[in-house]
Amino acid sequence: MLKSMYAEHVATATREALATLSPRARTLLRLHHLDGLTVDDLGRMYNVHRATAARWLAAAREAVFDETRLRLEATLGIGEDSVVSIVRLVQSQLVLSMRRLLASQP
Repeated sequence: MLKSMYAEHVATATREALATLSPRARTLLRLHHLDGLTVDDLGRMYNVHRATAARWLAAAREAVFDETRLRLEATLGIGEDSVVSIVRLVQSQLVLSMRRLLASQP
């Protein structure tokens, strides 16, 4: 019941968080999560060392999580610990939602 109660809030916050990313960050997430490119593949594609591509990817993921958390805190009026618990509760849906959102965004 809690999962369904918060799933839409998390999906909305995630969609809004993805929209705040730079085009490169969204593209990196899309290439990695939807197209299955590895960090090595991304490094070759952007002509950078794999460690740089890994940092970019990690920064994009962190930005989505942080922005999602902030938006949920504001929307639900709850603290960071509660938001983290909610995100863990709906994590599997969050991954699917992020993939779906990435697929639908330019």
